[in-house]
Amino acid sequence: MFENPFSLFITEISLSGRNVTYTADAQIKNAIHTPELTTLGASAKGWIRQADGLYLHKVGKYEIPADEILNVIDIEHIPYKRSEESEIHSYLSKERMEWIEGVGEVIVNSRLFTTEDIAMVTFEEFRVFCEAYGLNPYVEAIKIDRTAYLKMQIADYILNNNDRHEQNWGFLMENASGRLIGYCPLFDHDHAFSSNPDVVSQTTETEMTLFEAACLAQSELRLDLNGLEDMRRPDFLTEEQWQSALERKRKLDYAITISEKIRIK
Repeated sequence: MFENPFSLFITEISLSGRNVTYTADAQIKNAIHTPELTTLGASAKGWIRQADGLYLHKVGKYEIPADEILNVIDIEHIPYKRSEESEIHSYLSKERMEWIEGVGEVIVNSRLFTTEDIAMVTFEEFRVFCEAYGLNPYVEAIKIDRTAYLKMQIADYILNNNDRHEQNWGFLMENASGRLIGYCPLFDHDHAFSSNPDVVSQTTETEMTLFEAACLAQSELRLDLNGLEDMRRPDFLTEEQWQSALERKRKLDYAITISEKIRIK
């Protein structure tokens, strides 16, 4: 993965979904290398090697507003930026790029956050390990970093993220020792900003909504979310989506204020 030269020919297939027929002699065929194409998940994506590292390019405009919002409320996450046209043209045809733009999408990218020394362990893998040893995976996950776990609840509620499944969060592990050293920065928000007002949490042991999970987390952390009120509407969000995000913030503020008054009484 880290020394692989990759091939932009393969990137075009994995990112665009285009069926490409390739004819070459055996020597050229043997020179083509690529990691597995999916990187999990269903969104179109592909790896590009640049001078300063590996970058995952993917179709997913909502990564941009999610990045802006999480920056403001100071929750660690993988930063995304919109891919440059010069990058896109190196692996996508003009026709395919016009189709992506025509459906209202854009290509974004983020730098690979693992290394040859530090790997990611998904919660799915962690859960299987815990269950094999008779441990409660949620209890053990909170022990690793309670604050990071609670911040994830608040982030997913503000973003109204309905895609925090067991492969979309997890931990960083030292490859040499197998020791978990903390949570991965939050990533994969291209299915955020759902219109569903009652999204169910996928990261809690008991069934609850994102709002209920965020209330429990915010009652303990008391994160300062007021910076959201001073933001301009993030790129790629409609006015309705942005106002819904602000309303979620205000609803959370109100719930914490009411619970504090009840506690004092």
